[in-house]
Parts: sequence; C-alpha cells; structure tokens
Amino acid sequence: MKYYQATIHQILIASITLFVIACSSGTEKSPTDETPECMKYRSMMTAPLPPAEMMKLENQCAQSRH
Repeated sequence: MKYYQATIHQILIASITLFVIACSSGTEKSPTDETPECMKYRSMMTAPLPPAEMMKLENQCAQSRH
C-alpha cells in the first residue's frame, strides 16, 4: 500500500507541475508576430517605391509591434 501511495503522490506532483507550466505560457507578442502593417511592408518590399515611402512602411511595421 505504501508503494501505491508514493506512486500516486509522484503522479499528482508531476500532473500539477505540468499543469502549472502549461498555464503559465504567456501570450505576449513576440517580435516575429505579423501585424497588418508588417504584412503590407513585406508585400511591398519588391515593389518599385521611392525610398521615403519604403521607410514609412518600415517604420509603421516597427511601431505596430510595440
């Protein structure tokens, strides 16, 4: 009986630990998340745009991530 109690306790501790780890994963935005501004910037990278317009799109992408 003692053997089963130890095993049950170990399984319980492992289950609680895994549950806490799974629930604690943050939903914080990563720098690689695609925002609409960044998708537009990436789609226009090969378009013949003036440098000022390209910089504007790049800045909008960078600002949308913060």
